[in-house]
Amino acid sequence: VAAARKAVAREYEQVLQPLVALPRRGHRRYRRAGPPVARLLVLDEVLDALAMGLVDAAAVTRVLKRGTGELEVVLTGRNPSEDIASHADYLTEMVCNKHPFEQGVPSREGVEY
Repeated sequence: VAAARKAVAREYEQVLQPLVALPRRGHRRYRRAGPPVARLLVLDEVLDALAMGLVDAAAVTRVLKRGTGELEVVLTGRNPSEDIASHADYLTEMVCNKHPFEQGVPSREGVEY
C-alpha cells in the first residue's frame, strides 16, 4: 500500500497537478490531506473542458501516455480529439434511451451538473 501511495503521489505532483486550470477550494483541501490511496482518477467532463480550452490538452495527453499501471484514468465528456482517443484503452459512447428531463424533471445539481 505504501508503494502504491507513493506512486500515486508522484503521478499527482508531476503530471496531474498541471491539469488544474484554476485553484479550487477542494484542490487546496486535497493538498493539505496528502496524496490519495485510490488508484482511480475520474476527470469528469474533461473532454468538454478540453474543447473549451479550459484544460491543457498536452497535460492530459501526458497523463494518458504515462501508462504506469498504478493509476487508472477515466475521462468523461463528448467528442474526444483524435489525439486523446488514440491514447485510450477503452472508448465508450453512451446513448440516452430514457431521462427524467423527458418527464419534466429539471437538471439536478450533482447529477446533471
